Amino acid sequence: MSILYCTIPHFAAALARRDDASLQDRPLVLIGPQGRVFAVSAEAAERGIVAGLTARMAEIRCPEARLLEADVAGCRQELETLLQLLERSSPRVEPHGGSVRQTSEVWETSEV
Repeated sequence: MSILYCTIPHFAAALARRDDASLQDRPLVLIGPQGRVFAVSAEAAERGIVAGLTARMAEIRCPEARLLEADVAGCRQELETLLQLLERSSPRVEPHGGSVRQTSEVWETSEV
């Protein structure tokens, strides 16, 4: 059995930066539908911001951060596209945790 372990740190933040180059220069915090941190950039994570914090707490911990509304549906679509690409290399692909929901994403693939 072979296993492929693929991780993309700060996946949602990387997608946002890919789509808007102006987000490169400072910490990035993506806020989810409940007003809580959905995802962060590496710079924001270094300042103690983690998924689940309130937007206000993120602002307190990192006043220089750029807070934006997360494109949760877009992140899920990008994850699905990536999983489809990985399925070309392995007959079995499973997303760790089953969805985009944290600051870094992990996928495991197993060949039976």
